[in-house]
Amino acid sequence: MLRLVKIVFSLLALLSFTGASCQEAITPHMAYNLNFQRGAVIPEYSSFLYLTEENVYSLEASFEKGLSDANPWNRIYGQPSIGASLFFTTLGNDEVHGQEIAIYPYFLLPISRSEKFETYATIGLGLGYTTKIYDPEENPLNVVVGSHINVHFQTKLGMRFRLSEKFFLDGGVALAHLSNANTAEPNIGINNGTYFLGLHYRISQKPIETLMSPNLDLDKSPFYEIAVAPGFKSTRALKASTHFTFSVTGDVWKPLTHVVAIGIGPDIFYDGSAETELSIEEGSEYEPIMQWSTGLHLSVSFRYDRLRLILQGGVYVGLPNEVEDELIYNRGMVRYDVTDQFIAYFAMKSHLHILDHPEFGLGYRFGK
Repeated sequence: MLRLVKIVFSLLALLSFTGASCQEAITPHMAYNLNFQRGAVIPEYSSFLYLTEENVYSLEASFEKGLSDANPWNRIYGQPSIGASLFFTTLGNDEVHGQEIAIYPYFLLPISRSEKFETYATIGLGLGYTTKIYDPEENPLNVVVGSHINVHFQTKLGMRFRLSEKFFLDGGVALAHLSNANTAEPNIGINNGTYFLGLHYRISQKPIETLMSPNLDLDKSPFYEIAVAPGFKSTRALKASTHFTFSVTGDVWKPLTHVVAIGIGPDIFYDGSAETELSIEEGSEYEPIMQWSTGLHLSVSFRYDRLRLILQGGVYVGLPNEVEDELIYNRGMVRYDVTDQFIAYFAMKSHLHILDHPEFGLGYRFGK
């Protein structure tokens, strides 16, 4: 599902670049949203399909604030907004999975705006609390959530229709994902696909001014980054053990626009769980070299000022990944330019739809 989430974000980000140029439209300065959602759990494995026959019902309240059009990056993105949501949802089976309550900030990207009608996309990431988790004695059927505290991801594609000066009818489709980033077992996670309907109330608003070309220099020359990232992961054998991970990553980047850049680079991975994981496989003989793997990745980056969202797809080359026995790996990464040279980032590594572990990285840029 993590792979699907990445694809969805990529499409929404690309759509957002169309911006909003209609001069009769207005953009919210501050607003409240309240919506009701109905849908279903999207199972990643058939092993818990029979446990999620109930519909999913969600309630969300949020506060939204338009960003200043004085910032040239906001003009590039068509005057976006930021917000924060309080989110409550069922999870397909109240007895086994319980419910989730989450708090997450989000970024709203306008796709189009007119006086009466608007379309938009949102992307958000925060924390959620699930009321029921796996317990071998009390709740053995919950094979998807192993901890009360989880990462909550939310994305929407929505539309708003003006009802009055300040009220809009708000509706669309949404995708939500929760998991604990493989910090506890089990960690299959839960994905909800829903449609939503609600009200958007603007406390204050202002007309969209002429979107002048942003006064930003674009340097399309390549630049280079190298980073190290420690992390940690739980084993998949329900042994409640946590292990150290580490990676070294390099990138050669080529900017295409102010927003989009593409890159390529090598990876070296260390996985401290290898001995524990391989010990449960019959006929497997562990060697220390099995903790290491190497690969080559391709990247696409979406920039907003000093913040970048990076999507990576890689192939193990040289040393294979003995723990997962997969050829392909993925990363979703939020990278921040602390200075013109130093970078910091948070990443989630996965193998297609199977989440592996979180990483916390520091790096250095040169050649720019």
